[in-house]
Amino acid sequence: MVNEAEVRAFQNYLENYIDITFLVDFIYSTGILSAEDEITFIEELHEKGVKGIISFLSTDLEQVLPVCEEYGTYYVRGSGTISRL
Repeated sequence: MVNEAEVRAFQNYLENYIDITFLVDFIYSTGILSAEDEITFIEELHEKGVKGIISFLSTDLEQVLPVCEEYGTYYVRGSGTISRL
């Protein structure tokens, strides 16, 4: 799990550099601690026409990624690595 300070620093970078540079909007979730919560959020974003997400969830990618693929949603890891899928 990513610590809150890291998430806050990343949020600051997104809002003060990426947002301004690329003219994108960010929608933040409440704390997501499970694949089920993340999938529910992805479904809500899909209904709003969101094209991609940045996630800090580090588990259960085998459940989450097929949902993103089905919706054509880009999935970016905010932190961490993936050893294999």
